[in-house]
Amino acid sequence: MDEDRKAIKILLSNNYIVSPNSKTVFRNHSDPMALAKKFIETFSTDIKCDEFTLTKLINNTNHSQTPNYKVNIQPPISRKIPTIKKKYTINTKIDDLIDLHNYEPKFSIIQEPILSDNLVGDLNDMVGYFQNRYKKLSNILKRRADLSNFHKINEVKKEQNNISVIGMLSEKTINSENSAQLILEDPHNEKILEVIVSDPILVEQATQIMLDSVICVKGNVNPKGMFFATHIILPDIPSKPISSQNYADETVHVAFLSDIHVGSKGFLDKPMDKFIDFLNGKGENLHLQKLGKNTKYVMFSGDVVDGVGIYPGQLDELAMDSIHDQYDAFGSFLERIPEDVQMVVIPGNHDMVRSAEPQPKIPERYAPTLSKMENVHLLPNPSQVSLHGVNTLLYHCTSLPDMINNIPGMQIDKPIEVMINMLKARHLAPMWGSKTPLATEPEDHLVIDPIPDIFHGGHVHINGYGKYKGVQIVNSGTMQAQTSFQKSLNIDPTPGQVTLLNLKTRIPSQLDFM
Repeated sequence: MDEDRKAIKILLSNNYIVSPNSKTVFRNHSDPMALAKKFIETFSTDIKCDEFTLTKLINNTNHSQTPNYKVNIQPPISRKIPTIKKKYTINTKIDDLIDLHNYEPKFSIIQEPILSDNLVGDLNDMVGYFQNRYKKLSNILKRRADLSNFHKINEVKKEQNNISVIGMLSEKTINSENSAQLILEDPHNEKILEVIVSDPILVEQATQIMLDSVICVKGNVNPKGMFFATHIILPDIPSKPISSQNYADETVHVAFLSDIHVGSKGFLDKPMDKFIDFLNGKGENLHLQKLGKNTKYVMFSGDVVDGVGIYPGQLDELAMDSIHDQYDAFGSFLERIPEDVQMVVIPGNHDMVRSAEPQPKIPERYAPTLSKMENVHLLPNPSQVSLHGVNTLLYHCTSLPDMINNIPGMQIDKPIEVMINMLKARHLAPMWGSKTPLATEPEDHLVIDPIPDIFHGGHVHINGYGKYKGVQIVNSGTMQAQTSFQKSLNIDPTPGQVTLLNLKTRIPSQLDFM
């Protein structure tokens, strides 16, 4: 690969937006890689890498008194949590851990999908579902200040320049790193738009977009009516300056868990017991004890039980073959957690709800113990809640494998990068007809709106955390040992690891209860 393309690829991997006109600057520069490293060292991801910014950076560097200044490129902000050498990495000082005795929670539900009871799932439902998705995401795109001159697909004519078209990506063909074709549709009529992509940067961008995503293309139409893209714009989330981000007004922590899998023979009860002891202030040292008492929210993002009949041969791997017993056992763990700790439980693909997303909350008839607990909030998947004024989106992330299988470079041991892709698309599961079943509700509840402060997921049993444009991202590990299925795929889970977040600083801490 040429040096200029390597430089651009580094910027893209570090979540920078790269304008096509930057390619000429890199190509003409004597050291494109050094220029890319200098850009990363100088600018945040909020700054677009374009011809103007690069030229200004080069001029400033040439006039600098330290022209040979070397910069080590920073790794992407998202990462898999490596094997932890220290059992506990606590980033809140012990003196900041205030006593929250007689504490009053500041908890509210922001978004709880109201699901249909009489969903037919026929063609009319499907058309209405996708029309609603298009409407929601196109409205988000139209609010962008850098987009104008919008045309519906049936309004695109020959010899038009610098026009913007919003459509749903129904097909894409990547011919080479220099050539791709995209097929867009919109709900206004049956006409489609074929978009030709010939810029390597845009082709690379196109490989990262899931089918059925709503996107905007800017470009020009030649005399033959062929549309050539100059820009591909995703709905994406805007960058939030620190001053406009939400923080708690006092030091209080939230713990993130997922994929507990009570009822499985592989369920790890000892680390679960250690976590509950931690919440009761029974940590190994004073710092842990104060941190446990300061943790007043616990989020469970699905698969709290292993379920029954989820996959062939599951019966041989169950310690409890009754779904009622599994939920009762999980409830007995939660009953040992202090009553002033607010807990949110959403379902996952192993829970006793429909598999199609969005999923309704776990029914009382299966989990009466959980339903009766005043500090346990059973909510649908996905849902969004406010914790001390900090908006938190919970989603089980069943769609992670679909996105990994359809986007080059995505890996199952790096779930945060996949979740960043969801934020860019402003959708939790864009692709229809893949392994993630979608319910054709009248409203598409998987569109990410409003924008959360925290995005919490699970499903792949690999703990990780990161940050994207001001949104803190957490993917929880598990309380289950490696399954035979995971072993066959060489997937190493991270059991017993729990991420905590200080809601006043939004700085994570990492605990290992294994």
